[in-house]
Amino acid sequence: MIPVSLRHFRTPNTNLYLNGPTLQIVDQPQSKTVSAGSTVVISGFATATFDQNPTAVLDGTITYQWYGPGGTVLVEGSKFVGTATSQLTINNPLTTDTGDKFYYEVGYTPGPRTTNSLNSTLKSNNSTLTVLPTITITEQPVDRETPIGITVTFGGAASISAGYDISDVQYYWTVDGVVQPNSNSKVFSTTGINTGTQEVRFNATTTVTSVNDDLVVKNTITATSDPANFITLAQPRSVLRFEAFNSVNAKYTFVDVDFDDTDEFVLDSTVFGDEYDTITYHAREKDLDLTMDMEAAAGGPPSPDPTLLIGALTSNAHGEGGTSTVRLVHTKNVEHTVLGTTNNKAIFLYRGSNLLCVCGQGGQQGGSTSIPQPGGAGGGVNVAGQGGAGARNVAGQRNETPRPDPGSLTLNGIFGSVISSGDVELQPGDSIAAASTGAAREEGPGGKTISCTKGRFWIDQGFSPCEDNSDDPIKFFTQSGVAIGDEIVRGYKPGYNIMQTEGRGWNNPPQPNVAGVGGNGGRGAIGGEGGSQLVRNRRTGSGGSGGSGYTDGTVTIVSTQLGGNPLDKAKVVFKLST
Repeated sequence: MIPVSLRHFRTPNTNLYLNGPTLQIVDQPQSKTVSAGSTVVISGFATATFDQNPTAVLDGTITYQWYGPGGTVLVEGSKFVGTATSQLTINNPLTTDTGDKFYYEVGYTPGPRTTNSLNSTLKSNNSTLTVLPTITITEQPVDRETPIGITVTFGGAASISAGYDISDVQYYWTVDGVVQPNSNSKVFSTTGINTGTQEVRFNATTTVTSVNDDLVVKNTITATSDPANFITLAQPRSVLRFEAFNSVNAKYTFVDVDFDDTDEFVLDSTVFGDEYDTITYHAREKDLDLTMDMEAAAGGPPSPDPTLLIGALTSNAHGEGGTSTVRLVHTKNVEHTVLGTTNNKAIFLYRGSNLLCVCGQGGQQGGSTSIPQPGGAGGGVNVAGQGGAGARNVAGQRNETPRPDPGSLTLNGIFGSVISSGDVELQPGDSIAAASTGAAREEGPGGKTISCTKGRFWIDQGFSPCEDNSDDPIKFFTQSGVAIGDEIVRGYKPGYNIMQTEGRGWNNPPQPNVAGVGGNGGRGAIGGEGGSQLVRNRRTGSGGSGGSGYTDGTVTIVSTQLGGNPLDKAKVVFKLST
């Protein structure tokens, strides 16, 4: 038997845990839904355990590294904070970040007594980021005003933040907070039913489905416009307001005419009287298409006091006033001015400061008891004036008063010779027609009017003659700047317009104990020349020529003619066009 020998080996002591820990992700990052510009925190958590040696002490470090879209390593900075920790903070996320995925990888760095982990680096689940969009109202609806029964349309527009599609935005409109049916549109039409004011708003909305902390949520984003007033008025009337002004002493009155209740309105010297120098009018509640029958005054006798003449002129031989019918659409609350009815002369029609048309006055009768000489007829709108009788010889005819071509008037004009140099302060470029005193004693050339009024008050404020006096509705301003009347769109500049274009007749006004007289010319766009003392009969004089008509092309001329009004009264008859 072989003897057995036993040897004892001593196990050496060690502090090293030869089997490394096992890594495990116990908290997966959750998907997040946030608003643009906010702060979002995504977190995770991992453990390292010694499954085979529960008494082992973990002295190593669990490491984290966060990754972004496409597996990009996130770098610590202002936007990403905590990129190497269990908690990632994202600052100021943008809507373009929507859909970005974030995850972390976890590892283990051994300590003095531990070795590498038994399992390799672990990767977490993805956290999907949703940044909700912002909708912005880019076009606000504006106030609308309508009569009962009339439809108006409101409009709005919106945009959505980058990263989202505007086609996903829906629209709706509310009236006094009530959502209107079938209003998924950027425009909304509605009809006034009851008088009053309602609040209209435009709304743009979208819904975004997302996940937040493992919960599926539907996020509704809505933008609402500022309120717009929807004002429903009573049915507008066909009302014209005529305003009468004394532009020197600020006297004012007015008359309203409702054409729903009357067929026509006659504007003549009896309506306001001759103490008013300016008559304006405007459509108060809606645009009005008006037809105007214009009758300029006839020339009349050369003197209201026949006793001044040797052999009073008793025959009715004055030139007839021009007559016309014109048509014009009058925009609501826009000033128009008609001159010549209060003082019975030619008819001048303006829109704002711009002269639209003229209907010429007839020339005065001239001559004496034995040989009365008729005045020439005034020209209707766009018609020349007729020459007065008795020029250059007893049976002759004075020259026709030419009409200006349509739209040809300028800002410079000529006062007729009926005006004396001390009667008016001329503006640059204007003049007074000089009377001539030749062998035939032919006195009194006519003048020529201007295209726009040039009242000094408005010119001194820096306004050009033809422009409106303000961008906003204003009152009428007198020559000294006193504001009176309605607030409407105005342009008329009182105080200077060169309407006094008539030529002066010989011995007119008549001198006592002087036989015969030449009639003054008629007022018009171009004034008629005054009648002369006749060469063959120095105890008489010729009739004045009629004033000419004019149009700038704005009005529609329905009819127009030479003469037609035998009365020395001017008038305009207003009617709704049919």
